[in-house]
Amino acid sequence: MLEHRVAGGLRLRRGGQLITHFRTQNTAALLAHLAYYPHQRHRRDVLIDMLWSESAPASGRHSLSLALSALRRQMEPDTASGRDSTQKDVLIADRSSVQLNPERITTDVALFNQTLESASHSRDRAQRVHLLTQAADLYQGPLLPGFYENWFLPEQQRLTERFWGAVNALLPLLEDQGETSRALDYARRAVNLHPVLEEAHRELMRLLAMTGNAPAALRQYRQLERALSQHFGSRPSASTRALADAIQADSVVFHSPPPAPTVSSTATTAAPAPDHPPHGYGHVPVGENGEHGAGAGAAGGTGGYAAGSRETATVEPAPCSFARPVAGTATSSITLQARC
Repeated sequence: MLEHRVAGGLRLRRGGQLITHFRTQNTAALLAHLAYYPHQRHRRDVLIDMLWSESAPASGRHSLSLALSALRRQMEPDTASGRDSTQKDVLIADRSSVQLNPERITTDVALFNQTLESASHSRDRAQRVHLLTQAADLYQGPLLPGFYENWFLPEQQRLTERFWGAVNALLPLLEDQGETSRALDYARRAVNLHPVLEEAHRELMRLLAMTGNAPAALRQYRQLERALSQHFGSRPSASTRALADAIQADSVVFHSPPPAPTVSSTATTAAPAPDHPPHGYGHVPVGENGEHGAGAGAAGGTGGYAAGSRETATVEPAPCSFARPVAGTATSSITLQARC
């Protein structure tokens, strides 16, 4: 069994051997694509057009053959020396198509999606916390950093959205259990993995202020301001600015968290990666007045836990009341770790 990891960087584990280097960048991109869609047979001409579009047809076919041979040597090193004839190939290829054998590989992305699906169907609060925690821990960062092929950009955003959705569903459950410290840890993890994810910053600000650490909450706001300015030339949304102003004025009234929202199996069922690669690029959602954030309506799938704009502020003359809202629908982005 091969373990392929694509989230946070492309890695291939075969037994005790960890493989992080491949013949060429296109060879690595080919492996990532095959591992992300293991149940699909990929036409050779489509793969050539995707990875070697600038090459002449004959040259593109040759490049694909070289890449497949290199991957086969890395994934099936016993092929030449002989092996059990009953052992199935990892790489299945014929004259017209290529596929990884789904019976011989596991990927971190598939495990992440399966864990979220289990969480969405769980009616037991403790089990749901466990599964959401497991899913959040599986996510190691944006999908395939350093790769720029068109096919994976929407998937990168979709996975990020699902990661933040898992964290957004986990935070109120941890707060309800009195585990504010763990909630802070997961909010910090989301911010560290996605520094421009405004919703994660806002939740971290709220949690820090709620625990009496207003200076840290305001430092977090300034960090968000810098990140959004550097990346997008924008500023935080009105609700985030209102929260910062209320913390600065020491006029925040924090209410006990409401009961955690019931997870709907229809709205939150974790959808596996699509059978066919999506087309087009992901984008950074634009919030109020053209401000960038990770709000609802971004490109990408909506299956699994959707993280929404958890509006944390209701602005009143004074003081402001910032009760934690029920999670709705939202956005984010993630990393690919394939187990082949």
